[in-house]
Amino acid sequence: MAASNRLGEKIRAFCLSCEGERNCEIKGYHPERGSEADGMYQWAVDWFLLSCCGCDHVFAQTVSSNSEDINYYYDRDGQEATEHIESIDTWPARSKRDAPEWFKHDSVETDLQDTRALDASVVSRKW
Repeated sequence: MAASNRLGEKIRAFCLSCEGERNCEIKGYHPERGSEADGMYQWAVDWFLLSCCGCDHVFAQTVSSNSEDINYYYDRDGQEATEHIESIDTWPARSKRDAPEWFKHDSVETDLQDTRALDASVVSRKW
């Protein structure tokens, strides 16, 4: 599919701002394909610039696969079938875990007189 044909299309992706899977509009798309070892190894990376339809947060995402990462299974008719395993990465990166409850506060407690820089870092932090 041509790159320009994907613009405006909606796909599901994890929005860091909404903290969940959301419908996102494709604002930019760039496919990359290649092979190595005389075509024995093939790879593909689809680059997306996405805008969350819920909060308008803009982020980048890649969906990559290669000829080595394949899932083998049997279909409904008992025939062997395959599908490529896709790896999805986003920027900014999705957090590995939620912030602990004890750390969710709006200020930093300290004996320092000037805490503006510390307070600003806590308020702007997204886990």
